[in-house]
Amino acid sequence: TNDDLVQEAKVDELYDFELIYEGETTATIRAVPKPDAAVVWGRIDYELRIADPLPLRARYYDEDGELVRILRFEDVRRIAGREIPMRIVVLPQDKPDERTEFVYESIEFDVPLPKNLFSLTALRRR
Repeated sequence: TNDDLVQEAKVDELYDFELIYEGETTATIRAVPKPDAAVVWGRIDYELRIADPLPLRARYYDEDGELVRILRFEDVRRIAGREIPMRIVVLPQDKPDERTEFVYESIEFDVPLPKNLFSLTALRRR
């Protein structure tokens, strides 16, 4: 949802983090909402590759500790010197026959943009 996207951009401001597992190749970090944070999730567990640290999975739990959603990061490719998951799969746990997939066909980084691209005038023209 849009709320998920907005809150994901501010996850470091809204949650406290704790390392709950560290193996040889992966680690799991638990995000717990700060006391004053107005968030939907009771906690989020992120599984990461230690070497990168590239996300492999994110598990979203409600305030009662029930698993609600799983995100899987798949089809990792090296693009412009970066390891990028080209597919993100969202699995709602209350609807086992449903899924949402985001697939990147191509990605470019460090593309020069005109300074006025996001000015009010330019945005009104679009």
